[in-house]
Amino acid sequence: HVSLLSKNCVGIISGFGLDSYRLALESLLNSK
Repeated sequence: HVSLLSKNCVGIISGFGLDSYRLALESLLNSK
């Protein structure tokens, strides 16, 4: 398995159901 996106990823959020999307957006907004 070779990921083409992993070099651009900051991290992985999984296992939080629909909250994963909210957590990912919050992380993105706080990282800028």
